[in-house]
Amino acid sequence: MNRTRAVLFLCLILAAGLLLTTIAGAHPVAVGDSSRVDWFARGPSAGNVGEIARDSAGRGEFVWTDAKGDQRVASPLGATGNITREADLEKLNVTGDAANLYIMAKLERLSGITNDPSPELVIAIDSDPAHTAGATALPDGLATSVDGQAKWEYVVQTQFTKASATAKPTIYTDPASAGTSCAACSAQLVSAAVRKGSFIEIAVPWSEIGGLPAQQNTLRLTILTHYSDKRAPSDGSTSKAIDVLSPLLSAAELSDSTINAYVELHFNASGEVFAPLLISEFLPDPPTSNDPQGEWIELFNPNSFDVSLKGYKVGDQAYRGGSQGMLKLPDNLTLLHGEAIVIANNKAVFQTRYPGVPANKIIDMSTLTPYTDWASGIISLQNQNGGLPFKESLALLDPRDTLVDLVQYTTPVAASGLDPDNRPIVLTSTSVAPNASYDRCPSTMDTNNSNFDFVAHTTVNAQTPGVACQGVPGVDLRISKIGPEVVKTATTTQYTISFVNAGTGPQAASSVVITDTLPSGMICVGQTSQVTVGALSFFGTCPGGRDLSWTIASLPPGASGTITLSAAVAGGLAPNTTLINTAGITSTPIEAPETRSNNVTSQTTITEGPADLTVSSTWPEAATPSPGSTFDYTITYVNNGEDDASDITILDQLPPNVTLVSASAPGASFNNATSGSLIWHVPSLAYQESGTIALVVRIGRVVTPGTQLTNTITVSSTPADSPTDNNTETKSLLAGKYQTYLSIIRKT
Repeated sequence: MNRTRAVLFLCLILAAGLLLTTIAGAHPVAVGDSSRVDWFARGPSAGNVGEIARDSAGRGEFVWTDAKGDQRVASPLGATGNITREADLEKLNVTGDAANLYIMAKLERLSGITNDPSPELVIAIDSDPAHTAGATALPDGLATSVDGQAKWEYVVQTQFTKASATAKPTIYTDPASAGTSCAACSAQLVSAAVRKGSFIEIAVPWSEIGGLPAQQNTLRLTILTHYSDKRAPSDGSTSKAIDVLSPLLSAAELSDSTINAYVELHFNASGEVFAPLLISEFLPDPPTSNDPQGEWIELFNPNSFDVSLKGYKVGDQAYRGGSQGMLKLPDNLTLLHGEAIVIANNKAVFQTRYPGVPANKIIDMSTLTPYTDWASGIISLQNQNGGLPFKESLALLDPRDTLVDLVQYTTPVAASGLDPDNRPIVLTSTSVAPNASYDRCPSTMDTNNSNFDFVAHTTVNAQTPGVACQGVPGVDLRISKIGPEVVKTATTTQYTISFVNAGTGPQAASSVVITDTLPSGMICVGQTSQVTVGALSFFGTCPGGRDLSWTIASLPPGASGTITLSAAVAGGLAPNTTLINTAGITSTPIEAPETRSNNVTSQTTITEGPADLTVSSTWPEAATPSPGSTFDYTITYVNNGEDDASDITILDQLPPNVTLVSASAPGASFNNATSGSLIWHVPSLAYQESGTIALVVRIGRVVTPGTQLTNTITVSSTPADSPTDNNTETKSLLAGKYQTYLSIIRKT
């Protein structure tokens, strides 16, 4: 291939990557529609963790999952009990477009939008590129300061009242001023009476806060909630803040009336949040070295600016507090734009296998300092689990511990605990293929769907550590889809299918066929399509059909297109009906096996419905524990309904003469009973959110062998979920025989 043609192919591939990362162009949010449908990121499944999420259209959001019930509380509780919940921050999302910055704060269940006092949201914005100017004391009598590293130039504060849930926010530029009502801003306070409600949503024009920052610069945001009457809990701090975005409990964070936690975000030219660095390739199972010595992880800077690695960390622990590994990257190293670097478990072993990689592009893990605030173990990428399901995570943290990139891989039968906003690489068997590296290709691709973004290289010659991938040789078709998470029945909804030939050629993909099968309960009512090279032909019945297809004679390397599909949702569907829409793409010649995994995509949508709680346990029905012995079991509770479940109670009614030895229930409060009714309370559960309770119990010595011990577990909420026939589990076991211990006398 001559130089001109090679450059052309490179440009086409980079264009394909840009298409898939920025196809939406922006992420506008409609404020005032009493809906959260504009926000796609669900947030980490663990509390007090923030991450950069992207969807298959390349739209970006920052999302923070706050620990539930970590807000400051009043004393005595009965005097001002509303402080205990209505300003409890549960989730925070940030995104933007070219015109506005958008922020949404999900709160604990509000009884109505006319609360008096009303919860308020405060966002302190440090927009100074050098982060040296600005003020620390917050305005409006909040008696609270921000960290000296996040001094603010602008503070945005909502101003809801009993009479108005859409009042314009106030913007402050001086802590001593009265602030200015932002006529160009939008804001709304939504109560729990609305599906998935209880949230504050605001839009602030960039022009009101100093303009859209350059991509290499960042905004530092400090977030808090308080009450409109400025009341403060009596816990020793004079701060009026109730809950803050922080990995600490709010009372601990505010013990000195200063919020030291903040987030730091990059925004692109379209106003969207993006990740400054990416995990671009990794090898989890080297066959020629002692595992994990031959493992390595590659990082890539996809930007037009350089990124200092100071404060960044990499490891295999997805969320804070686990037993896997997280390492601090060198403070004195900068990753140049377009540059890749390798973190090798053992540099000498790595150089033996990849002698062509320059030494200055390799970092030995043994030279890095463990980041024990996040993880307590070492990095050792999981390869198998004895044939059982497993998952593994590779995580990249920025200096503020935001997950800027998270890549996960799992067995064909997915393991539990996957991040809600990241689709994993799905392995072809129950173990990782020996010598297989997984390469983000092109290295600019970032849709948070690792099965889409990554390809597998099964030979050393195909692996390119330290070099950004420009594309896969040959044909590499990829397809993705975005659509609504929730739909109303008897309405029309819309899906967008995006496809690309991301291969480097030289041959084009011929006889390309794109198929889309609408689920039962949906029919096509309209479709439009476009492609950068060639023309698409549509086959199928629209309106009225479900099996749809499009063909194109030839799709050259780098060529791409989109299909916009309008579908009618039937009016007779039951609430909480799951609708799975599947699309695929094929061509001649057939692709290589390592690139076929991203030829099929699906989008899951659920019809509107109430919360639907279920409960189950591992109570060991087949066991026959003897009197006086202990056994353990786990309770799992899940919300399978589209709406949020609130004020959840889990009741475990132990059998007589069975007592609790220990219990662990993250995120739940406990009545501390040791027999009879064990009761846990959980503030809320979103759609598909779950929790577990691990118990160890003891059978009393007075229990007669053969006695049937029946355990009943129930879950309930306020308001009640529907249906309730799956809210109770009853299981029994038989007490075994007494165990007799004979003393052993050893004679010498």
